[in-house]
Amino acid sequence: MGDLEVDLELLRETAGSLGMLMHEFERAADIVEDAESAIGRNALLDEMREFVDEWKHNREKLLKSLQAVYEAATESHDAYVQVDNDLANSIQTATAEGGA
Repeated sequence: MGDLEVDLELLRETAGSLGMLMHEFERAADIVEDAESAIGRNALLDEMREFVDEWKHNREKLLKSLQAVYEAATESHDAYVQVDNDLANSIQTATAEGGA
């Protein structure tokens, strides 16, 4: 049977990237408001607002999916670290007690 290898750093980085993506999706409407002063009142601003409004439902669905994957990645990382720590502690205890 093969050994299980998990890239914990990649798992942690993936969770971090998903967190940043979720943040950007959550603030999509704010981006338009932030750009308003630079753009002024014109057709471009109206189009941006319309786009944000039309994508609201899709953004919410994507955010739910991103949240689920973020939680899975975070929980997986934490579980692998815990199992690894528990195994290391068991080995240390067995060694200290004179076990094999």
